[in-house]
Amino acid sequence: MTKLEFINSIGQIAVKVAKERGYGNAQVWTCICQACCESGYGTSKIMSNANGFFGIKATGSWVKAAKYGGRVYNANTKECYDGKNYTNITACFRAYNSKEDSVRDYFDLLELNRYKSSLKRTNVQDCITDIKNGGYATSPTYVSTIMSIYNQYKNDIEKFRVDNTTPEKSMKDVLIEISTLINELISRC
Repeated sequence: MTKLEFINSIGQIAVKVAKERGYGNAQVWTCICQACCESGYGTSKIMSNANGFFGIKATGSWVKAAKYGGRVYNANTKECYDGKNYTNITACFRAYNSKEDSVRDYFDLLELNRYKSSLKRTNVQDCITDIKNGGYATSPTYVSTIMSIYNQYKNDIEKFRVDNTTPEKSMKDVLIEISTLINELISRC
């Protein structure tokens, strides 16, 4: 699966779930970016096999509730507790029966008080900052990592919208379209 195929796969599900719950585009786009980051664009074999695209740790209470099957997997990960030094640990992560269950549980997590403010945000920067500040990730560069993914794939990510509007095209996109049309006209002559 290519990076764009992964973005399309997660994006469709994120829009569906966000629409059902009344969330906005920023939440969809942040969801896509976090899935890309946490799963290496779906290339992490352990995460992909578990449909665990967000790297959410499993607690005993989550397993007991078994809302999405209560399955888990253990994996090595790095945590940064002091803002500078990374520590290798083995952690227990949530596993799901489907990608959709993974996305649904991601939004369930954001509905917790510690992340809830992110659901009112109107841009990815503010949304991911609230999520990071709520304790989602220990990496001191997490927000910039997510923003880098968003900025690199912005045109592809912003195609996924809950408001059904067409995103504004960049000047580059417009020039590419014009160039393509000119080349087509020239080839017909």
